[in-house]
Amino acid sequence: MKFISFLTILFFALSVNAQIIIESDDMPVPDDTFSYRSIINLHGVNYTQTDTAFTWNFYTLPTGTAAQDTFVSVLSTPLTYNVAFSNPFDQEHKATVAIKQDMPNIYVITITDSYSFLKNSNTQFSMVGTGAKINDIALPMKYDNPDVWYHFPITYGTTDSSDSEFHANIPTLGYYGEQKHRVNKVDGWGTLILPTDTFNVIRVKSVVYYSDTIYLDTIGMGFRTSRTETEYKWLANGFPEPVLQITKRSQNNASAKYYYHIPADLSVNTTEKNRTLEIYPNPVSENLLINIPENNSNFILTITDLTGRIFIQNEYQKGAKELKLGVGTMEKGLYFIQIQNNTETYSNKFIKL
Repeated sequence: MKFISFLTILFFALSVNAQIIIESDDMPVPDDTFSYRSIINLHGVNYTQTDTAFTWNFYTLPTGTAAQDTFVSVLSTPLTYNVAFSNPFDQEHKATVAIKQDMPNIYVITITDSYSFLKNSNTQFSMVGTGAKINDIALPMKYDNPDVWYHFPITYGTTDSSDSEFHANIPTLGYYGEQKHRVNKVDGWGTLILPTDTFNVIRVKSVVYYSDTIYLDTIGMGFRTSRTETEYKWLANGFPEPVLQITKRSQNNASAKYYYHIPADLSVNTTEKNRTLEIYPNPVSENLLINIPENNSNFILTITDLTGRIFIQNEYQKGAKELKLGVGTMEKGLYFIQIQNNTETYSNKFIKL
């Protein structure tokens, strides 16, 4: 076990500040899940900054609304959809996975029971179409060309683009079509700090130009609308979706979706009193100052990362009032600090810059 722990520590030491590479194996498969928090209106966050070996500190992101994505087999979707997107004679639109989506209604068009159909290959990951009930009529809508989200391997400095569109004739209503032009650029890599997690990431910026066309038989006329969205996606190895995605839809409107979990602190006895430990500065780059609660017994101070890996664990004599810990050599990220005596536990978390 000691040998395995040493290899783990060595791996983290060598990988810090190294660019990760995202491959086809990192993309979602059926039964993958992704727990996240969503923020409808994001304010006060500078998400456009980027560079190599960069640190994005989003530790103060609002908690937002909890939700979970579940990727499913194409065969488990409604029959009309899976016939269209699992056809072995149509390899271009033969999806490898699907995910249910909430789509907004568009003018007089009501959209329900919507799925995105995605295709993973050795060279790219793309959206090949959508299935949706439009005004209660189930319609599979295939893109004439895939909407390519990523080309593999995803490495810093690469750029690509794709054009796609679909058309749907809606009985008793008319016509709906969408054209899309996507421009992707891998514009940064480094460390991403979220409220409960720290990741080595690579970032993809995508500017997507939409053109929607609607024709209504009832009034004998149609119209076209255009919109532009910019997606900032931070990708990490082993996660089926970006661990953070910020989407800018207008000059003053951006939303966010980020991976969120609360790790279990197995070292704390839940029957003991658990209180907040006073620490500063936070975030910290060099020295962390700790106010020691008044106590009449010796105590143990422990610092761990999100995986439970122990970085510091020392025993101190009673009577200490303040400690200064040097953390300058620790990796960037989120850490947990805990002081425990015979009867009480004090804990907090801090960001190492």
